[in-house]
Amino acid sequence: MEIHIKKVGMIRPQNNPKNQDVNLKIDWSIDYIHKSQSNVEYICNILTFPNFPLNLRIEGFLYIGNFEKFSEDDLSKIIFDKCMDVLLNLISITKDQIFEIPSKEEILENNKYDAIESI
Repeated sequence: MEIHIKKVGMIRPQNNPKNQDVNLKIDWSIDYIHKSQSNVEYICNILTFPNFPLNLRIEGFLYIGNFEKFSEDDLSKIIFDKCMDVLLNLISITKDQIFEIPSKEEILENNKYDAIESI
């Protein structure tokens, strides 16, 4: 079986909880759309609350080999575990990140120098 992710969306709180134990309660669901015997699309929704409320939605598809048999419960557990991995990684890479975006003038200034260097 192969698990593929097509889309990921997350809405997270602006601030991370500081110096506290974060006990998350999780509400999750997975909806399946059967396209063929070997191709199944899924949508996984994960909501966490109360200390760190966020909303994660992952859309993807499963490719199941000809002789592989999985129950929907088994698939749901596997997908949920993988989605939780994605959730933890997204929380990690999005915490307190500051990205500075140059002004239009700075971009034009840099492009002018790039044009001169290529001559």
